[in-house]
Amino acid sequence: MTDSRLDLARLLIESLASACPGSTVELRGSLAAGTADEFSDIDLRWTVPEHLFGQARGSAPSAIASITPLLSFRSDPDWQTSPSRRLLFARLAGVPVWWRLDLEVRTAVSDDADSTPAPSQDDVEWDPYESALQNALATVKAVGRGQEEQADDLLVRAYERIALDPLGTSRTDRIIELAEIIAGARPHLRGFADDVIAEASARF
Repeated sequence: MTDSRLDLARLLIESLASACPGSTVELRGSLAAGTADEFSDIDLRWTVPEHLFGQARGSAPSAIASITPLLSFRSDPDWQTSPSRRLLFARLAGVPVWWRLDLEVRTAVSDDADSTPAPSQDDVEWDPYESALQNALATVKAVGRGQEEQADDLLVRAYERIALDPLGTSRTDRIIELAEIIAGARPHLRGFADDVIAEASARF
């Protein structure tokens, strides 16, 4: 209970709950189970009244940013047509790169299989370049956890997301190569790319 991620999670929970009357926010994943390691992110589930689903989605970025600045905010494209569920991902400033916020927003009547199109609603664009960088970071995480085979699969998928083949021979070289390509294509991701390079260089 001394993990400072828990302190941050509590603040986020309070801010999100305040942003939507009648909602509840719960901690999930390894932090909730007490099994978190240095690579664990922050998983939250935000259950909101059905008639406030759109309002909650719209207020999520500002509620999060009121606690710590946002570096990026994304919505999983697989759930962008659901009328009752979203999976949102936020990179947070001023905390370790591993502390991504994974936020599930759902109504009390959400069904995990629900994919019925909602009325015309715009969600945050899903950038394959940032997604590829997240895969590269997940590669480092998998190596740190001793999951070598999973690490190789993650790195392959990272390149596939931007339709490229790796040139580097070592895992570190391939991660650095990928990060530099992405930083060149998406200059606003330069800081994130540098973080990924630093983690890969320090741990491999």
